[in-house]
Amino acid sequence: MCSVADSVSREPKVGPLEGAESSRVSPLAGNRQELDSLDRVINVSNKRKGKAVKKSSGRSCQVRSTTQESPARQSSHAQTRGQDWEAFTNLDGLLASLPMALVGVDDEGDVRFWSNGCQQAFPRPSKADCGRPLETVLARMARRYHAPGLEGLAGLIRAALKKGSSTSGWQFEIRSNGQAHLIQADFSALQTGANGGAGGGVLLLQDVTARERLEDGTREVSNLASLGQLAACIAHEVRNPLSAVKAAAQLLVQENSGNDLVSRYASIIDREAARLERLVGDFLLYAKPPSPQRLPVSVEDLVRRCCEILQIEADRRGVRLECRHKSTLPIISADHEALLQALLNLGKNALEATGEGGKVSITAAWEGLAAPVKIVVRDTGSGIPRKNLERVLIPFFSTKSYGTGLGLPITKRTIELQGGDISLTSRSGRGTRVEVSLPVSRSEDASR
Repeated sequence: MCSVADSVSREPKVGPLEGAESSRVSPLAGNRQELDSLDRVINVSNKRKGKAVKKSSGRSCQVRSTTQESPARQSSHAQTRGQDWEAFTNLDGLLASLPMALVGVDDEGDVRFWSNGCQQAFPRPSKADCGRPLETVLARMARRYHAPGLEGLAGLIRAALKKGSSTSGWQFEIRSNGQAHLIQADFSALQTGANGGAGGGVLLLQDVTARERLEDGTREVSNLASLGQLAACIAHEVRNPLSAVKAAAQLLVQENSGNDLVSRYASIIDREAARLERLVGDFLLYAKPPSPQRLPVSVEDLVRRCCEILQIEADRRGVRLECRHKSTLPIISADHEALLQALLNLGKNALEATGEGGKVSITAAWEGLAAPVKIVVRDTGSGIPRKNLERVLIPFFSTKSYGTGLGLPITKRTIELQGGDISLTSRSGRGTRVEVSLPVSRSEDASR
């Protein structure tokens, strides 16, 4: 692995240096070329007394004469070297504990160290990558983790090194361990090179997936608050005229019972006004849902009642409905009617997506302790295309010609207000699986 400790050699092998007769290179000083960027990054002083000489590469390294040192002084230097090695080793462990990856590059853009942080989302490259150009390393990792944004990052870093500047806020997605992660990269050039130029730099890689989700949630809450005020205003302004339209349509039907044409048009007005009233009601329910009335709720009774109501619709459609649950289900604190309506909506969607002869199953399970209760609604219908899978939870998106696009978003909001979560998985032609997770507190566990 490419680490801080890898950059320090206990016994470096060096050839004779011009102008350094009867001298030997200190173990730390002998690796000075590899440690240049480290010294700048971690601010560890490795000063030695002596004169500077030039290697064949033109870089300077510090040497000290052994003929002029007493045994006590040589012992002191050996002790100092041991302390330096221990400091680097401890620093390597410290960097590995950080929830981010720290990458050091020299003034030529070659990787000099890569800390062990951020391993879950962004495993560091192999030890062989130390000393290779960062562009080469990132290009290989871009292919491995399906992250084309990494290659663009390498170009930005190369430009920043050339100008001695910094770049921050570059974000890209990678796929690691079967999950998508959003990574943010920040690079800072170090102004310690020759003639004040960039003498390398530090690249910081952080997994900001959770942070972005939190920020998205905060924005959503803010948007919903504004939407709630708008919804209340619309509901008030639209419902009153709608009531008048419906009443007028019903009067037309009553007073023109012998006129088929008037009755037919009046019925259309009444039906469409009722549909618009439902849409306004759904919009208000999504944007400004009522506060949950939390009471003890038996998950077993909740699932049983849901299946009893759905059974009538399943029989009408010729769909087999299966309901299963473990005998040990807890009592949870929730709004019974709101949860029942959410489950009924999921069950109704499953029945509508399943053709005659298909199957819909509703199962409930709980693993005990602090684990959530999981209620799964699964169907053998046509499934949801991948491009629509995430969009079905967005308000007003619907694949049905008669749908409002608010059914699933309302269900999602209802479950989240109970402290739960909902997730969907689907494959075209294979059906859809919806999982609802509801929290169980310790007190509820004890009272079951």
